[in-house]
Amino acid sequence: MSQIEQGKSIVTTSIRRFSDFQGWAPRYCPLCYQADRDRYGEAYWHVEHQISLAKICTEHRCRLVKSNIDPTHLSYAFFPLDAIKTVESPCTDTLDLEYELSSILFSYQLLPLEYGVTIGYNNLAIALANMGYEVIQKYSEHTILDAQRLYRDMVDLFGKALVTQAFGYEKSIPMINRLCKWEMRSPERFALLQCFSHITQEAFFGPELASSWKAKLSGYQDTQVIYSRKQIACEMGVTVAQLDTLVQKYGIQIRWQDEERKEDRPHKITFTLNDIEMDLFKRVMREKGYKYGAHFAREIILDQIKKEHSCC
Repeated sequence: MSQIEQGKSIVTTSIRRFSDFQGWAPRYCPLCYQADRDRYGEAYWHVEHQISLAKICTEHRCRLVKSNIDPTHLSYAFFPLDAIKTVESPCTDTLDLEYELSSILFSYQLLPLEYGVTIGYNNLAIALANMGYEVIQKYSEHTILDAQRLYRDMVDLFGKALVTQAFGYEKSIPMINRLCKWEMRSPERFALLQCFSHITQEAFFGPELASSWKAKLSGYQDTQVIYSRKQIACEMGVTVAQLDTLVQKYGIQIRWQDEERKEDRPHKITFTLNDIEMDLFKRVMREKGYKYGAHFAREIILDQIKKEHSCC
């Protein structure tokens, strides 16, 4: 017992290190420390306070304090929290964003066992796509995100240090799309993306979310108005090729203005005239009172067809 009190006990302690975060050490909440001593007679280390990226205690909304323990000693020694000199003035000046991120991280410990990879979709990817980060493409069945823009926007929101801790530097951003394909199982990274998109655990692991693209296309499908591809593409802020990709992806049937029956479409005839023929054409067109050459040419052709037809 005396060895334990002095932190010299040969006890294996495993605390998960995340990424290559330098300077990590066990952390505690000063208010939890005092509450534990009042309730149990001694303070103890809280597992949730050691989760990477978590900065505050969600119970007291108090900033976590890093101890002065050398983490390299944790593999062979035990350090009771009661033996640690704690701060006297806890910091409760925290941000709502920090609270939300810590709450998401802590909640991963309490997820039901049935929560896990969803087959055929990833609601986190869909939520981010609905925020405008989707790259519209037809070569993958997965939702592909503009990872570079997303990474930079997260840096603007969370700060470079936190995003680098979770995802590494910008050259590592392809892992964002790997997460969206369920190719990586890193709760901390998922939590950071969840906090950015404000998606709850229930929504993340629940039934497939509705796509905003699909909702917009369905709105055009349900109306009686006939649109052209170019018109809808312009209203949705995509190219015509991207629109075709979305229509095919979601199986939306829209009656396009440019898909009327072929026999109802006007046909065009093209022919050439030499200089002499063109001068004659223009002179007769003016004599007949026509303003446009196309109208005059059409009248001549139809008149000649009727004459030929009547002779038969």
